[in-house]
Amino acid sequence: MDEQRFNQRLFNQNISDYFTKIGAKQIYKGSYPANETANEALRNKLKENQWNGKHHTFGLSDDEPFTVYAFRNNGKNYIVNVQTNSAQGHIFIMELKSEVR
Repeated sequence: MDEQRFNQRLFNQNISDYFTKIGAKQIYKGSYPANETANEALRNKLKENQWNGKHHTFGLSDDEPFTVYAFRNNGKNYIVNVQTNSAQGHIFIMELKSEVR
């Protein structure tokens, strides 16, 4: 198998280009807010939710910058979180459910 090393710069550029192409709006880019008391509690909960001793789940890490995009496709709304580091990239896509009135 011909393995290639992860290229963070290439990954980020391709993701950004793709979301621009489909008309997604970048709504946030940066790090988590500064370490305030309330934010520290949220960070601890995030870490607790990612590993409970038996199961590991994936989610945004609190120690790497991330980007959030929003877009619409086929009448549905989506939010996408993208986070990378020098070794890997993660993309989390969430469909927003609209309230039925």
